[in-house]
Amino acid sequence: MPFAPVGKLRLRYELRGQGDPVLLVMGLGMSGRGWRRQMADLSRDHMVCSYDNRGIGESSSPPGLYTTRALARDAFGLMDHLGWDRAHVVGISMGGMIAQHMGMLQPERVRSLGLLSTHVGGRLGRPTWAGLKTFALAQSTDGQARREYIGDLLFSSQFRTDNHDTLDEAFGDVADTKPSLWGFLGQLAAVTSHMSRRRLHALRDIPTVVMHGTGDILVRPANAKVIAQAAGARLIEIDGAGHGLCIEAHHQLNDALRDHFTHA
Repeated sequence: MPFAPVGKLRLRYELRGQGDPVLLVMGLGMSGRGWRRQMADLSRDHMVCSYDNRGIGESSSPPGLYTTRALARDAFGLMDHLGWDRAHVVGISMGGMIAQHMGMLQPERVRSLGLLSTHVGGRLGRPTWAGLKTFALAQSTDGQARREYIGDLLFSSQFRTDNHDTLDEAFGDVADTKPSLWGFLGQLAAVTSHMSRRRLHALRDIPTVVMHGTGDILVRPANAKVIAQAAGARLIEIDGAGHGLCIEAHHQLNDALRDHFTHA
């Protein structure tokens, strides 16, 4: 996989397809490979890039406390490397927080926004008790136990039951990619310090779609309504789905994104 030099960082990325540019921004502690079902589908008619944020996978993991604003600047640096003046930007969880800042910092470079399973900070940014406990267990284990906890964290029980025989094969390598200690602490600081609620009105001139699963135990679904109302965005709620929409609801997500890109 190629690397983009962004300041003192090296960001691993994957690029596929031809057409209008789409940048996919992943969440806390997860490799950009988690977008593989979007890469395979959306690259049929778009040029799609996914990447590892600083702190995870093969990208640089500098010490220090990261911010979603700084991670947004990383994303623009990657776009510069690719020669992209503008792109459709899609972010999930922490990636959605990064995408929010991209729209606030340089709206002229963001053709549209897709904000998935993400939050605005403050009290609404706190996970449920079940989500917090499962997150802690996932970070303190390895191997199959880690995979199981991440499955509990990201997906609904019905989805895990229906896909028990294939989910490990489809997602196991992503779950096994753990951030470095510095990367985990840095990304966690970015998520916990994120605050965007008072600035979301700045996104009103950017075509935006907000998607959230009603069964999300990590990011409270109430965030989706707040974001959509403040940003003047379209809201799509997926009944019963968990946090990991890019896998659990990939057909519905991909169709919604393609439609969103077409009308942006």
